[in-house]
Amino acid sequence: MGKVESVGTEPWDVPLTADGRATLWRLVDEYARSGMGHELGLTLSNLAYVYKHLGTGDPNVPAWAEAGRVGRLAVDLLRKTDDREGLAKALRNAALAFLPGKDEMLEEARVICAEIGDFSGEGLALFAMAVPPRKDIDDLLDQARICFERSGNKAGLTDIKHRLGIIRCDAHMIATAAEEFASAGNLRSAERAYVAASAFGRDVLGFEEVEQFLLKALRLAEAAADTERQVSYLKSLVRELKRAGEKESAKRYRSMLKALNASVESVPVS
Repeated sequence: MGKVESVGTEPWDVPLTADGRATLWRLVDEYARSGMGHELGLTLSNLAYVYKHLGTGDPNVPAWAEAGRVGRLAVDLLRKTDDREGLAKALRNAALAFLPGKDEMLEEARVICAEIGDFSGEGLALFAMAVPPRKDIDDLLDQARICFERSGNKAGLTDIKHRLGIIRCDAHMIATAAEEFASAGNLRSAERAYVAASAFGRDVLGFEEVEQFLLKALRLAEAAADTERQVSYLKSLVRELKRAGEKESAKRYRSMLKALNASVESVPVS
């Protein structure tokens, strides 16, 4: 599991986990009570990132709305400091799709990073801009690629490959990105990418390749001990194999699904 996008090993540089989120909550309270505005801004910035990627931990509190709220608080606090790198990162974390001011915040972050020589940060801002309905997505991704190459940001280059695969409906490109995610230890992104590759490939590739993409996603879900995702992928495997006329293989996955459901039902509820 990766850390929040950050530099250094400060207290707010936490793992992207529920425990990491709880640490940020504790730090927010501590810094707010102590009047430590700079540290509070940096912590809120990371909390916005965690909310976007992990959720708030409360089903009644929408993740993206809350990420936008705390991200903007971080921006306001960091504008009062001379920490331009921290401000640029907060602007990226506060810039959420479909919320007002997204592109303006990302452009401000890009300009700051260009001025301070932060090529990776500049690439991240450009990458975040490269979403529909913008018409210059290819150009933005090309600029981001140059920034990531200059900074040695391999994860950013994989993100670009994955997004281009989605845009071009290229299952093989998406699967290649999945392999790179897995090699870098970003297993959740790898799992999502394999699922996307199976979806984009189902009408253009042979069922064998689609089956392999789903099996790789299944293995990653098993490693994460996520039963819900395992059930979802087994259902997809049954559906795809039946669609391909592979009844025996479909039957095998159906048996695995039944065994998985039985094991879940046998766990006592405390």
